[in-house]
Amino acid sequence: MKRMLFTLGAAAVLAAATARTASAALTFQLATAGSATVTVTDNGAGDTNPAVGQITWSGSIGKFSTVITAGTSNSPGSNGLAILQTHTIAVRENSATKETLTFSMSDTGFTNPSGSNLTLGSSFADTFLSGTAGENVSFQSYADGSNALFGKATTSGQHTSTLLNGSQLPVGFTTADRNAAFSSEGPYSMSDVTTISLSQNGQANVSGTTTMSSAGGATPEPASLSVLGLGVAALLSKRRRRIA
Repeated sequence: MKRMLFTLGAAAVLAAATARTASAALTFQLATAGSATVTVTDNGAGDTNPAVGQITWSGSIGKFSTVITAGTSNSPGSNGLAILQTHTIAVRENSATKETLTFSMSDTGFTNPSGSNLTLGSSFADTFLSGTAGENVSFQSYADGSNALFGKATTSGQHTSTLLNGSQLPVGFTTADRNAAFSSEGPYSMSDVTTISLSQNGQANVSGTTTMSSAGGATPEPASLSVLGLGVAALLSKRRRRIA
């Protein structure tokens, strides 16, 4: 009897773990004019990160010759904080036109925290590694009580940064955190959208964080861009050597 109970208990634990993995819907999409949208799901085709709740993809799309994207999610949330975090590095080809890359990321099944007194938080930072005035980046966070992937029922507002004439490179931006009230008694989705518009040989390094916390809770700052910056420098150095 004890052995049967142990077997049933182990099966229940395994089923719960399997259900958690199956319900994880972390997904991102890359889109730019003139090219098919690239969609990558957690542990699906194109995801080079085997960890659950983390996606890493690198490649080219349209006139963006080198794109490195990484996203993380802690769905269903932990210790009263739900987190969705995005990192994007984009490098333009030698094209005379200004092009825009849109990176969208979303996950479903967030339940911790939940209730009627929540705060959707958004924080953002970016670094321009090229110097053409008018290049710009935007980042916007969303939450949706319908638990729809890429749902946009509630937003905390948009962050933006634009490169000005005479800027000394590299140029870093950090905008003020944004917050919005949110309510959900059941599972909800969180999403964010990053838009990068770059000119000839443009390069940008972006980090954004979307959070859900109890009202008044702090929004974590985006992960330091310094590590990503070093990665970009190494990547670009190798790329220049290949071209030479």
